[in-house]
Amino acid sequence: MSKTERIITWLAIGVSLLMSVIALCRSLPCVAGLDYMGVIVGILSLLVTVLIGWQVINYFMVEKRMRSYAEKLVEKYSHSVDCYAIALTAVTAYERNITEIGIDASVRAIKHGLEGYDGSALLLPLSHLTSLAKDCKEKGYEARIHKGKKTEYIKTLAKVEDPDAAIVIDMLMSAKEI
Repeated sequence: MSKTERIITWLAIGVSLLMSVIALCRSLPCVAGLDYMGVIVGILSLLVTVLIGWQVINYFMVEKRMRSYAEKLVEKYSHSVDCYAIALTAVTAYERNITEIGIDASVRAIKHGLEGYDGSALLLPLSHLTSLAKDCKEKGYEARIHKGKKTEYIKTLAKVEDPDAAIVIDMLMSAKEI
């Protein structure tokens, strides 16, 4: 609604309320012109009408604000939730020694975590990759990754501000592409 429409609406409401007060005052039996009981009833009905209208308007305003706030929260934390969900799928791959799928899932989880609000969401997939990198270094074997994904993985991990990311990047540099 534009400003002029609001002004017209409020004027119409005011005129209708004034007319209803006048009608109430005239409809009650009066002795000498205007009856004081009619005026009191008219004023009280006006106040009740205003309060009910105010409550209805507040209800819709609060509902709109709450919906907006909820949408912002969902938008804000959806990437972090995705990060955790994808990182948990990587656990199964690591348990089955399918490192290429585990690495892919962990890096995808990190990518979602970087887009999100909660930086702690990166800890789970990064810890999986770090432990894998340390195992590869200790046991002297190469990690396996999907062919053509090495640069994408390295670019994603370069955005992570954690000292363990360097260990993972070193592992990915020497990883075998399958």
